[in-house]
Amino acid sequence: ASCEFVFTTDSGSDTVWNILLSKEGDEDCYKIVKANGQSAGQMMTASKQQKMAKTFRDGDSSLYTNGVDGESKCWEFEHVSGDDYKIKKKLGDVAGMYIRARPVNFKEQNVSKMRRFVEVSGDDTYNVWQVKN
Repeated sequence: ASCEFVFTTDSGSDTVWNILLSKEGDEDCYKIVKANGQSAGQMMTASKQQKMAKTFRDGDSSLYTNGVDGESKCWEFEHVSGDDYKIKKKLGDVAGMYIRARPVNFKEQNVSKMRRFVEVSGDDTYNVWQVKN
């Protein structure tokens, strides 16, 4: 299965994900599946083996999509307030880390400042996401 890195965009139509209740062994968890656009139908995952090049990041694992099922697709949601949640990896080699998208300064001036590479990290910043029905 192919793999695509996940990043935020300024286009709402490309940022729609389906959140599906799932079971992995005895654990209840959620799978996050791309609803449309590039990589539609693939699930969000992260792994210690998949990291962004050092020129872009400081070694945290990158978030990416692929079509392979398993414990690496198991997530949990921590309610913050209203429609805001933190999304934490429940199983796999980066369990306990949060989905995070910190600001990036791109060299190209035409890249939207809203665009950010998404990673998983134990750092508790830039990790609150709006989740709507």
